[in-house]
Amino acid sequence: MQAEKIVVEPVKKARDPSPTSGHKSGSQPAKKARAVSTSDPPPTGLRGFRGVLIHSKALGELEILRDGLLVYDTTTGVITNVTDLTALSADQISDLISVRPDGSNASQVPDEVEALGQRFLMPGLIDGHAHAPQYAFTGTGMDLPLLEWLETYTFPCEAKFSDLEHARHVYSKAVHRHIKNGTTTCAWFASLHLEATKLLVDIVREKGQRAHIGKVSMDRNSPSYYIEETVQGIADVESLIDYVKETGPDMNSNTCIPCSTKGAVAPSPPPPPTASSNVPASTAAATIDVDDLVTATIIPRFVPSCTSAMMHALGRLSSLHNLPVHSHLSESPGEIEWVKQLHPDCASYGDVYYQHGLMHERTYMAHCVHCSKGERSLMRDTGCGVVHCPSSNFMLKSGVCDVRRLLVEGVKVGLGTDIAGGCSSSMFDSIRQCVIASRTASFGQSPDDEEVVEAAVDASATITVAAGAVGDIIPSDGAAEEGGNVGGANVGGDPTEPLNYAEAFHLATMGGASVLGLDDKIGNFLPGKSLDALIIDPHADDSNFDLFGLETVDEIFEKFLFLGDDRNVCQVFVQGRNVYSQDTRSRSRSNSSASELEYAVPP
Repeated sequence: MQAEKIVVEPVKKARDPSPTSGHKSGSQPAKKARAVSTSDPPPTGLRGFRGVLIHSKALGELEILRDGLLVYDTTTGVITNVTDLTALSADQISDLISVRPDGSNASQVPDEVEALGQRFLMPGLIDGHAHAPQYAFTGTGMDLPLLEWLETYTFPCEAKFSDLEHARHVYSKAVHRHIKNGTTTCAWFASLHLEATKLLVDIVREKGQRAHIGKVSMDRNSPSYYIEETVQGIADVESLIDYVKETGPDMNSNTCIPCSTKGAVAPSPPPPPTASSNVPASTAAATIDVDDLVTATIIPRFVPSCTSAMMHALGRLSSLHNLPVHSHLSESPGEIEWVKQLHPDCASYGDVYYQHGLMHERTYMAHCVHCSKGERSLMRDTGCGVVHCPSSNFMLKSGVCDVRRLLVEGVKVGLGTDIAGGCSSSMFDSIRQCVIASRTASFGQSPDDEEVVEAAVDASATITVAAGAVGDIIPSDGAAEEGGNVGGANVGGDPTEPLNYAEAFHLATMGGASVLGLDDKIGNFLPGKSLDALIIDPHADDSNFDLFGLETVDEIFEKFLFLGDDRNVCQVFVQGRNVYSQDTRSRSRSNSSASELEYAVPP
């Protein structure tokens, strides 16, 4: 039987010729050093995309709409509705995209509907952990384990960012490369330099990316050429918080708390939760300022590089300003042993953060490769998220994180590139490495968690700890159900199977949104969320993979995730704004007719 082909033509709606007013500046107070975005401003009104839409509604629920209509408000960048057109009649579809003769539906009909044709629309990728200065040496220095790697490569590289011209050169390229690879949201570590970090904020805004950005704090166990004094370091963090607020878009006045206490030290932390306690995840995501695409972030580099005075003060700032905390946890056995020696009074590495007010529902920790059962329970109960960085964990010989176990135990998980520990700025690479790491972790059952960590710490800092069995929810062939959903609804998944491609995709989108406290705003295409999205062309002439006309949409998507790259990324949207474009159509089978480029959809 010949497969049905979806062919959609662009439709424009007739509108009253009166001009739209656009945004008005009004009489606003002067702001200092405000960054002006160089990306294209969106038009006003409604706009739509019609064609193949792919997103993850939940872990194990990959939804593929073969003929979907997504409409968003170009003024706010917010999705207004998503419709599966396959179940509608021609008249019903016309009613959604064309104004009736009496004009009664004019306010709901898009001014323009773009036909995706051979392409598909997917949510933007979310990189939960990346070091912007380290982009300068990404792809090199993969010969050492973590602690030696920091001393040999990382600290000398980051120390150079006292030079603002150098910082501008590297940061501009780093942000552009991430956007080009489809990363619409990134959680950036900067260096310890205040002015260079402000510059990173400006560059991210200019390029239109959504981001969490923080100045790295480190006042002990660091080289003499790259260390800060405690009081000045805290003052610099407060200055960055003020800068982000004062140079961004106008905020609701009741969400900004002025920095009033320089170098303040947090009060004593609350007692840690007991094993049976259940600390609910709060509504922090709704109270963090995200109207501005940039959110200031508290970043203690890791416990060994921060004194207790520094950590207490950072914990207080996080609480005072309701800001995220972003750091590293249990990345390598040698690091864990070092933390034990520095804080023998704390039950675990994670407990050190908790005791200093740095582990809560707005916290996310990179790596967490060797977390004990107690640490995993602490993260679950406080609402702390994990950013899985498989490439870095492999390249620095840190170990293999058992992500399935974290998910089954109720811990939030997203993905990160961790450049330059990771060797690629592409989240597509992180998705693939995530699948590989999960399969590696499933090769053998581990003994009790604490025994594994203790044995690994005693052995060496470079040993890879055995991991427990992990699992997947989606059928092994990845086929979609009739209703368009791949997988089931089992939260956390089957603990006996490794993660599959659809689950890894979920971690790179909705998982990351949840970890960063942005799941009410981004991560998928539910109405009410912002349009952070990618248009992907799997047929680009210089694509890294080939299609033969026999693949289903599901198979095309799977092939793209395993083999595709930035050459397939046509356009990148953040908050409805087009921040990156490349003309794939000019080089994509230009001698073929439009109908030959459409997806073949099984009847």
